[in-house]
Amino acid sequence: MVVEEGPLIVPISVVEALLGGRIDIETPQGKVMLNLPGCTSGGARFRLRGKGVEGPDGRATDLTVQLRVVVPPVLDPESEELVRRFADLNPYNPRQVR
Repeated sequence: MVVEEGPLIVPISVVEALLGGRIDIETPQGKVMLNLPGCTSGGARFRLRGKGVEGPDGRATDLTVQLRVVVPPVLDPESEELVRRFADLNPYNPRQVR
């Protein structure tokens, strides 16, 4: 029986989630660069082929990476105003079925 491990949870910033970017991921096979597309939601999963743990056949398995968006612990007043302006310019309800 093969026990499958869960995904590697990787924290990203709100800016990285919105604008995309390149982030370093530590894998059992070494460090790799993951290119995030813009407008990537928290919970998104990426499969890194051959970057997981060694399987029973001696070959590296695939590694699943799951993103977790982490917000800053506090906002200064100017940043809060910018977020409110962003919300006004980009209205949407993520709980509404699209």
